[in-house]
Order: sequence, then structure tokens, then C-alpha cells
Amino acid sequence: MFDRIINLRNLTFPEGYLSIKGENAWNAWFKWGKTLSAEEADFLHKTSDIPTDYLEFLKIVADGAIIYYEQEFGQWGFELFSHKEFALKQGFWRENLVLPNNTRYLAFCELFGENTVLVFDTTDTKLCVLEANCYFPPTEWTRVADSLGEWLDQLIDNDGKKYWD
Repeated sequence: MFDRIINLRNLTFPEGYLSIKGENAWNAWFKWGKTLSAEEADFLHKTSDIPTDYLEFLKIVADGAIIYYEQEFGQWGFELFSHKEFALKQGFWRENLVLPNNTRYLAFCELFGENTVLVFDTTDTKLCVLEANCYFPPTEWTRVADSLGEWLDQLIDNDGKKYWD
């Protein structure tokens, strides 16, 4: 599920640049956390509300990452939460998005330069990824992908651009 993002990580680990070619060429910066151990992931699986797909990401790709960050102006990029940030950020985003404590939405990635966050919608057994912001109710949030793996693949296919806009 994560083969392509692992290849990207291997090109830019622990931090580094990737030259994005094309009409609007730019250098994307990446920073990758270390992966979780199997024991840490198992413990979190039993004790936290981190979705299984995201735990797999933390275990085999990185425990937190900054990807496709545009350093010149800092107005572009994605920060995927580490397991510690995941726990800490839920309250902040619940309050910012005006959601109840028992919300079905779990924030996992902030977008630089915007007041939005990517969330997992956990209402179904298969997670989907939505872009959430405080200006719209959840019923109007944009569906970004049907899974974490699909979102990462689409992001790679689109050179880090916000393809769902």
C-alpha cells in the first residue's frame, strides 16, 4: 500500500529536496521521522484511536513527516502527524472545527499556508480522507481520497499539488 511513498522517503531521508520539473519548477523539501517499532505500533493499536492504516504508515514509512514543503515562502506542504502529535492535535482541531468530543473525524495532516486539515472519516469500516476547515460544516468538506494510500499516491502523481481543488 505504501510502496511509492517509501520510495520517495528513500530518496529524501532523513531530510532533503526533490526537484519538481515542469512549467512551474520548484524544490520540494521533505523531512521524515523514524518509524515506530512493532511493539510501539501494537501498544498504540490497543490503547489509542489511531486508525490501523495510519498506524501502518507510522510503522513502515515514518512516525511523522513533512512532505512537499515549499521553503521559499512556506505556503505549501503537508505535515503528517507523528503518533504523539496525533494525540495532541485532536483536541485543537475538534475545537477549531467546532466538533463534538465524540466526533467521527480524526485529524492527521495539516496543510501549510491554509487553515485546513486532512481528516479520516471513521463512520465506515473503510476510512476516507476529507479536507476539513472551520468555514464549512462536515457535510460540505471535500472528499480527497478513499484511503490514505490513495491520497499519498495521488499526491505523488501530482508532484505534491493539491489535486482535489
